[in-house]
Amino acid sequence: MFVTYNEDYDKAVKAAKKWKSVLIPGVFNSPIYDPRELEKRGEEECSDLELANVWTVVTRGEELIKKAENAIAIGFNEIEFHSASPNEKEFLQVCRKSVLPYLVSRYRNS
Repeated sequence: MFVTYNEDYDKAVKAAKKWKSVLIPGVFNSPIYDPRELEKRGEEECSDLELANVWTVVTRGEELIKKAENAIAIGFNEIEFHSASPNEKEFLQVCRKSVLPYLVSRYRNS
């Protein structure tokens, strides 16, 4: 699950913008190898709204729990968080203090 977390929604979206290029159709087959060029093309070709539709943009741990529970409800039994949060330490603290304890206690034996 692609995740970006910050208490400020705009900061969370901004942190994930460097990943916009992966939303460009066929980008992995293109002859562009310079990450700066890929980032530029991503910014030109993908809106913040498109990014927010693909990435899980959250401002609270409860929102991340809800997204994980949605995935569990459709049959996923393993979830990995790929974070592009502006403050990774803060993201990990939220996961450690609230998200993972809740998910483990609720779904461990499921």
